[in-house]
Amino acid sequence: MAAESVFIHIIISLSILLFSAKVFAEIFQRIKQPLVLGELLAGIIVGPYALGGLPWFTII
Repeated sequence: MAAESVFIHIIISLSILLFSAKVFAEIFQRIKQPLVLGELLAGIIVGPYALGGLPWFTII
């Protein structure tokens, strides 16, 4: 049972990261900045040292 919850947590975390990377890339494209910078910023924000470090994102 614990392995299933870890797998689901990983899938949800990856999908949140990919979705936010696409959204930030679109925003950066509209303000005529490189798309990679938007994707990097999304990774920094959603990554384990920002929002990913909050208690509701941790594995129980």
